Amino acid sequence: MTAQSNPIERPQGPTGIFSWVRRNLFKTPFDGLMTVIVGGVILSGLWSFLQWAINEARWSVITENFSTLMAGLYPTQESWRVALGLVLLTTLAGVSWGIWGRMFAATAITLVVGVILFILLPAADAATLGGDGFGRYLGEEVIPLFRVLQTPVLVLIGSLFVGYWVGRGAKAVQFKVAARVTMTAWFILVPITFLLVRGLLPNATVLPFVSTNLWGGLLLTFMLAFVAITACFPLGILLAIGRASKGPTVGKLHPPDTWWLQPQWWVRLLYHWWRGLGYYPLIKLFSIGYIELFRGVPLVTVFFTANLVAGFALGDTQVDAVVRAMIALTLFEAAYIAEIVRGGLQSLPPGQAEAAKALGLNPILTMLFITLPQALRTVIPALVGQFITMFKDTSLVAIIGLLDLMGMANGVIAKPGFTERKREAFVFVAIVYFVFSYGMSYAARQLEKRGSGAARRG
Repeated sequence: MTAQSNPIERPQGPTGIFSWVRRNLFKTPFDGLMTVIVGGVILSGLWSFLQWAINEARWSVITENFSTLMAGLYPTQESWRVALGLVLLTTLAGVSWGIWGRMFAATAITLVVGVILFILLPAADAATLGGDGFGRYLGEEVIPLFRVLQTPVLVLIGSLFVGYWVGRGAKAVQFKVAARVTMTAWFILVPITFLLVRGLLPNATVLPFVSTNLWGGLLLTFMLAFVAITACFPLGILLAIGRASKGPTVGKLHPPDTWWLQPQWWVRLLYHWWRGLGYYPLIKLFSIGYIELFRGVPLVTVFFTANLVAGFALGDTQVDAVVRAMIALTLFEAAYIAEIVRGGLQSLPPGQAEAAKALGLNPILTMLFITLPQALRTVIPALVGQFITMFKDTSLVAIIGLLDLMGMANGVIAKPGFTERKREAFVFVAIVYFVFSYGMSYAARQLEKRGSGAARRG
């Protein structure tokens, strides 16, 4: 009897931070040289920015115009409606996070540190920080900025935490029901938030009407982005399905060399092309024309056209400019969403549809329950990338007279006394865009790990 041999284990390479740095940044002399050059440029720029932000920047342009940057000319006495809508959306985002994702230690630590920072720093007394140099700068510039941001930041983080734990509890009870209810809630909450912010009637005692001409700043950016995202997603899916629709297999024709001289071949070729479009040729032609038209023109042109044509198309020339911008952004982005979803449908192996057909599912059920869910999981990164692009493209509404966050920042720095504070205003706007864009990207990574990433590992 032979002795049982021990399995040979794969040798472990060196681990630790120094091994990672050497392997990834200094593997070759050229890599080391590039690391030193690029690292030096980055550190130099970062050091210059920090010196300016800590010692020279004057953040009064933000503290004195904070409400204008956030909501434009929205009535102050009705601002609670904007706050309530934002809290509801943030809470639902937390519920979605708890259902489809998880909170990693680094994320929890970052949020807790942020909460502590926004609680302690605004409570500091400017007199105790010293009257000269850095202490005076903190007392006059940094602490007022944190005091202005304290309530919004703490409320949003608190809403996110509450929603997260509600989502975790719902997931533990019944995952499928919680997921379906949450998805439905997203499509319901967006129009409710729009109605809450816009109001009912001008003379209504509850939720009086607030003209969209008074909307601006971050409020307008949010409303444009979230309404367009909610509306363009199902429209893009329908367009993708319409363009990807197929029919019976059509054989290839072999016309003679002089087919253009024979009218009977014109009819045969036209009929053959029509049959090749599938079972629903009109829908497919409409989907193709729509997608190619909107993907072939710039968004600026669509905004101009919608601003001039939307009122006549809807039979009401008094349509709000904000509604026209939402229509333009929705129609434009739906074409890109359609192509992303169509790419996901084409990436699936044909065996999926064949297996569904063998089980007796008709084409509609096959699309709804077999191919479409897999395609959407596959294209999550591309979809979220397009949503982030849409969120940033809202700044183009300035060309039709609307002032979003960027437009309102340009208006603020045009005021007397703030003309020299362009850098501070644009840095604040950049930070706001980064925070929300990174949040969307982080949520997408969480969903991908729960969905498409898990499917690929399986």
